[in-house]
Amino acid sequence: CRYYNEGYCKNGKKCTFQHVCKYYLKGNCKWGSSCALKHSGRSDPDSSTSDGEGDRKKSKKSTNRRPHGKHYQWQIKHKREWQNIEHDYIIEAHYSLPGAKRIKLFNSKYGSVSINFDKMKVCGKQLKVRRMTFEDSRQKNEWIWYYLSDHQWTEYGKKGSNGKRSIKSAAVEKEYQKNQQGSLKFKTDKATYTICFKEMRQTNQETGTKRKVRRRPKFVAQKPKQRENIANALEDLRISPKQPVWQFEGNRGNWHDFKHRRSTDTECSVSSAEIESKYQQNKQGSMLFMVGSNQYKLDFSAMSQNNLTTGKIRSIRRI
Repeated sequence: CRYYNEGYCKNGKKCTFQHVCKYYLKGNCKWGSSCALKHSGRSDPDSSTSDGEGDRKKSKKSTNRRPHGKHYQWQIKHKREWQNIEHDYIIEAHYSLPGAKRIKLFNSKYGSVSINFDKMKVCGKQLKVRRMTFEDSRQKNEWIWYYLSDHQWTEYGKKGSNGKRSIKSAAVEKEYQKNQQGSLKFKTDKATYTICFKEMRQTNQETGTKRKVRRRPKFVAQKPKQRENIANALEDLRISPKQPVWQFEGNRGNWHDFKHRRSTDTECSVSSAEIESKYQQNKQGSMLFMVGSNQYKLDFSAMSQNNLTTGKIRSIRRI
């Protein structure tokens, strides 16, 4: 059936043509056992695809095309068709940031697309979004839990603004996997808390204070040879301004955003979004980048930028 092979046959089980992969019949299906279409000589009435839906498309953005070198795949659904999102590591990088509530894409074929991470939905459009994971991948899906305190997202198990540590993130995830609609009670030195997984809230049992809770994946950085492509894609994607912005102080006291300045004397190798991603991995750490032929070091704990060639130090900030 031509329409089955293209993705959807409206006749479903009543179709008089075979619902089978045409490339399988020719003996050259490159998808092999991972193909979403049937690899048999007749339609199986009990098959989930025998109703006419074939998830694989001729397009390179097909649903069941396994991603190479990563354990996740972000997809958009329009009508009956799930499509892989290209450069989805950019979405993944922002999704891994606990402070990111949404991301806005301006250059999609559907126009401006706003993805709400908390609700995992596309706002204002007849589109759906999902993040698929592949547990058999060599890279594993590791989830990190955070709570919001004093306008700062803190990982469970790390020191908070009060210098105290809470229950470890891995322990929260373990309980969440047991019952994703349940709750977890734990104690610290001074208080007892309850995390409600359904509401994604933490409540202090003594004071009644509630805090937001978020569960985000640990971001796996791309290979060095892919960094240039990532940088270009980040610029093209034009992330929503709701994300934190990193700035450096100029000679006259003015503040300037970190951004790529390609083909200029002050060509910068790093953007604000990339700095934020590095900062979230280690808020007391540092990172190196280039401006023209000069190498710089950002010190997150000191909130400073050091020109390693001249020794000049500037202040930086995150707003």
